[in-house]
Amino acid sequence: MLIQIIMTFAILIGFISIPLAKKKLGNKEISPGKKKKTMKTIKNYWIKMAPMEFLIYWLVSVALNANRNSFFNNLFDPRRITDALIFTVIFSIFMYLKERRSINVVKDDK
Repeated sequence: MLIQIIMTFAILIGFISIPLAKKKLGNKEISPGKKKKTMKTIKNYWIKMAPMEFLIYWLVSVALNANRNSFFNNLFDPRRITDALIFTVIFSIFMYLKERRSINVVKDDK
């Protein structure tokens, strides 16, 4: 279970950091005028990423825990779906708050 969680985080962070860098959200210092737009962009990004996070976690958890049941029985097991949904909600909220906290608003020089 621990290896599954670590690998899921590694996959998700790999898929997440590349698009953030392309959108230039890695720049942590912004002007006061851009704060609202930047926060909205980060929130929308994590909302868009939630379905992909859910699918990746759901499929990886089913593939790694094949037990004695068939793949499709495990795939549509309510416990697996619930676990993936809980993970997605917690991970998305955590990453949104982490990104939001890392943004620094700098004062304009006058």
